[in-house]
Amino acid sequence: MNKKIAQKIAESAHEVIGYDVLVTDAEGTIIGSNRTARVGRLHAPSLAVLKSGKPSDTTREEAASLDGVKPGYTVPIVIPGAQAAAVGTISIAGPPARVQRYGLLVQKQAEILLQEQALMEMNLRREQAVNDLASGIVHHTTSQEDADAMAIRATSLGYAPHRWRVAVVLETDCPPGTSSTGDRLRRMQAVLENDALVARLHPSEIVAFLTDRDEAGIRSSCERLIDALDDIGCAARAGVGPPASNLVALGKSAASARDALIVGIPENNGEREKKIFFADELRLEILLHTLPSGARTAYVHNVLAALSATDRDDELVQTFVAWCGSPFQPSSVAHALSVHRNTLQYRLKKIRELTGLDPWRFRDAFTLWSAIRLRGNDSSS
Repeated sequence: MNKKIAQKIAESAHEVIGYDVLVTDAEGTIIGSNRTARVGRLHAPSLAVLKSGKPSDTTREEAASLDGVKPGYTVPIVIPGAQAAAVGTISIAGPPARVQRYGLLVQKQAEILLQEQALMEMNLRREQAVNDLASGIVHHTTSQEDADAMAIRATSLGYAPHRWRVAVVLETDCPPGTSSTGDRLRRMQAVLENDALVARLHPSEIVAFLTDRDEAGIRSSCERLIDALDDIGCAARAGVGPPASNLVALGKSAASARDALIVGIPENNGEREKKIFFADELRLEILLHTLPSGARTAYVHNVLAALSATDRDDELVQTFVAWCGSPFQPSSVAHALSVHRNTLQYRLKKIRELTGLDPWRFRDAFTLWSAIRLRGNDSSS
């Protein structure tokens, strides 16, 4: 029995009934008492109660023959649904006939409290097992035999791993005072199918293994996860990995989902900031990000130095990015930017003048685009 729980039971019961209360462990040693000096001593009357499993009186005469024992009433503590043997005792000092009713009341309170503690510990152990399973899959780099063992573990926890089709990694930002990690995971799990899994990888990183098979279903699940976090004050972004057919591929899907979060630059489409990033849509950005940091920095500087020095508010950069979104459709791009076509043409020519790269030529446009993407990723990481 937990000593802190035992002390809490003894103190709270004493405050209510006014009599001295002590709690022992399964060996008869006092582990909780409103008179803390008694903690650590053996309570002799509890030994008989622990052996018989039945309550017992201690009369004044019996107490006088025992060292440090007072008259009172002692009851066993048995957690319902658990082991039959008593896990400890509760003893209330006072005339046995008078304190007997209090003994039964405190006994029930203690058993309920310990049952709740056991349930909480069981839930925590399951949560940790799920987190360990998810971490093992995400970091899995060994044999198929190990993946098979993980599948068995998943099944024992009540999941159907053969149904998992994609990994989603969520980057979270939860201010102090928000709900616990366990509560966040339970809220997120509640919005998904039972076979889906949600687990913590790090304090600010959560992974979800989804059963959705198409992009619409995956996007819908991601939106529900983000909304569930938003409801408790946590901001979140989601990276989505490619489809997976087994646990080995699912681990690779999670790695790609993390990469998508790194290179995915938040964009506002006028209605809602983009918070879901698919790795399959960011293959080129992910590839560029694998370049060494020094090489990326040098590349960005060589391509964009003159443009950055002039384009302080990123007006030209935003124009070019819009141009890449609808190349050779000046009317559509001008409309999206809310500018005249002549203004668009002027800005594109200005970019060519500053960088020496022609936005109308694919090779030059790609050079500009890749430098802008690398600059954006480096500044947001």
